[in-house]
Amino acid sequence: QHTATRRWLRRFRHQWYGNYYEGAEVFDVPMAENGVMRTIIMGATINGYAKLNLPESFNGTHRVQVMDVGSGRHVVGANIQNGNVVEVFTHGQTGLNIIAIGWYGW
Repeated sequence: QHTATRRWLRRFRHQWYGNYYEGAEVFDVPMAENGVMRTIIMGATINGYAKLNLPESFNGTHRVQVMDVGSGRHVVGANIQNGNVVEVFTHGQTGLNIIAIGWYGW
């Protein structure tokens, strides 16, 4: 049982990508023997439209939320494609906070 607990704890993971757009972090939390709940937070600045690559991917159900940084004057729409690409629509140059959450299994 002790060995199983150590294996379970090793699957908690945090990874920092300091040079990825304006920085990104990935948090993996074990949810089952075969996968984790993955949360990715990231910052980026775009001008109107962009496809942003996440530093890691999802292979199960996942969602993304993208928000305007600062005054919140820009309407932002977003979707996630292929488990690792965030397509973002807005007006003008906009700083973004991106939160993606979902399942990664093996």
